[in-house]
Amino acid sequence: MLRKIAVTFVLLCIAMTGFAQSNTSNAAEQLASEGNSGYQEHPNLMVLHADVPTYPPLARQVNIPGTVEAVVTVNDGSVEEVHVSRGPGILANAATESIKSWRFNHYVNARFTTRFVYRLTRRGEINPNGKVMLQLPLLVEIESAALRKGL
Repeated sequence: MLRKIAVTFVLLCIAMTGFAQSNTSNAAEQLASEGNSGYQEHPNLMVLHADVPTYPPLARQVNIPGTVEAVVTVNDGSVEEVHVSRGPGILANAATESIKSWRFNHYVNARFTTRFVYRLTRRGEINPNGKVMLQLPLLVEIESAALRKGL
């Protein structure tokens, strides 16, 4: 619960500074330049709430990294539909659950493509709690230590 409150607070602080608008534009330009035409430009496409995404423990256990791409449909500020276009199933399920927690302004109706990048590192190379980088709603990067040797 405390983690959700902290993320909501950080997102609101970012929104107030206008930083989120420029990051969203940069991520949108990057995705568009890579051929992802599913993003529809929307001046108020800013996430007001998002649960902290996590790396699925089973995927960490069996060393599954990968990228998940999904087309997200938002109606009246709530995620109505998530269609995964690529990515390993276990990571796609985690990304979908995270996306379903997103909330936008109540008047937002949009369809866009988002990307979740899951990376594994060797134990000791990263904070034990992992690292999450958000450029919501277009890019989420989740880095975590592998649970099993071999990476």
